[in-house]
Amino acid sequence: MKRNYDRMTILMNSILAALHYLFGILLYLRLPDSIPLTFDFWGHATLQGPKEVFCFGVPTGFLLVFLVLEFAPKIDPHRDNYAQISRRYKTLQNIILLFFSAVFWVHIHLVLGYSVAMSTLIPILVGIFLSVFGNYVVTLRHNYVIGIRTPWALSSEWNWRKTHRFAGRLWVAAGTVTIFSSLIYPPAAAVCLVLAIVAPVIYSLVLYLKYESKHTNGSGGES
Repeated sequence: MKRNYDRMTILMNSILAALHYLFGILLYLRLPDSIPLTFDFWGHATLQGPKEVFCFGVPTGFLLVFLVLEFAPKIDPHRDNYAQISRRYKTLQNIILLFFSAVFWVHIHLVLGYSVAMSTLIPILVGIFLSVFGNYVVTLRHNYVIGIRTPWALSSEWNWRKTHRFAGRLWVAAGTVTIFSSLIYPPAAAVCLVLAIVAPVIYSLVLYLKYESKHTNGSGGES
């Protein structure tokens, strides 16, 4: 079952990578030389740039993320931990790459001039991503590839475990709030996202300062 799931993951993400390049080529033939590269919450262009950046840069970015997530565990100093979280790690990899693809498809529609409710759609996608990712990241083992890689969490398995338990629960809640706030008051979704990013980092630091700063072995002060 594990090998089948691994093969299915590689196949699915390889197909997505190929599709991104295919769409990039088709768009390159259709788009003007300069196109919008970034948009605000309301779908208004904020930065213009060469179409090559979007048509080939974004697909290449997806491919690089895919390759890093696929092969980095093999050279991770904590690679033995992946044997215990292999399926969960692959699921997290799929979540990240599917989210990347979803944002790419939204960007394609905007570049082509279609009306997209950015203030609603993007926060909803982010909220779904946070909720699903948070549900899986709670039991993520110590590694250097995916997770909250603060200096304090990376140097201590205890800090890593506590930080990810906190972050996972926070992200599930923040994702849900983000989805609903995007329908009522979109700016609140942005605030919620910032808190979801900053709070686990602060929590990891507080754990270190309160329980570990006096212990050189990084074992922590609580279970």
